Amino acid sequence: LWNQLMQRLAEHAVTSIGSQLDAGAAAFQLFDSWAGNLTVDEYRQHVLPFSTFVFEQLANTHPHARGIHFGLGCDHLLELMQQAGATVIGLDWRTSIADARKRLGADTVIQGNLNPELVLGDVATAITGTDQVLADNAGNPAHIFNLGHGVQPATNPDVLAAIVHHVHERTAQ
Repeated sequence: LWNQLMQRLAEHAVTSIGSQLDAGAAAFQLFDSWAGNLTVDEYRQHVLPFSTFVFEQLANTHPHARGIHFGLGCDHLLELMQQAGATVIGLDWRTSIADARKRLGADTVIQGNLNPELVLGDVATAITGTDQVLADNAGNPAHIFNLGHGVQPATNPDVLAAIVHHVHERTAQ
């Protein structure tokens, strides 16, 4: 029953994401807030085949689209998430960028990983955290700066705008 449900969900994801890509989206993200609760073996058996299906199908039908794979609390699953076929691996705020690069390869594109709690405060606090993420990345161009999870409803949009401006200034070539 589990495999049948997951296969239907994976097929629906391919159809839905494919429609977005057909409409002009350049990238997509499989975002799993619960995968970190699984062991490596549970993930390998119960989730990896279906994530792989989604990435493979979309790579075949939309070869120029970039697939991002993010899971909350998934430090122990990074290699399997990469194996699923994503071109970008999203990190939550608890995962070291340096460690992820050692494990996944220096050329792997990493997305993340500012602690989303830091954007609930003032601009100075958020910028301090932003600078730490940029320092942790050590100038590697294979990095997409992002929060290490979603934006919370109480987040001040002005703080987010300040972060975007700061990242653009700090990373301009």
